[in-house]
Amino acid sequence: MRSRILAALTGLGTVLAMLFLAPSAAHADTQICDKYGSTAIAGGKYIVQNNNWGDDTTQCINVTGSGFTLQ
Repeated sequence: MRSRILAALTGLGTVLAMLFLAPSAAHADTQICDKYGSTAIAGGKYIVQNNNWGDDTTQCINVTGSGFTLQ
């Protein structure tokens, strides 16, 4: 039960961060490697956010104008 509550709170925190943080506009092949970095795509309709929570491993996201892939 605790893990479900923690997951819900983490999800809520992600949504709130997306609402209150001003992401930068994505350009061709932007790479996000910051632990909680974010950027907007598709004319600002969507936000891609790295949320590498709970560990210190590196996680990068390649972002294009129409989508993203995890590395």
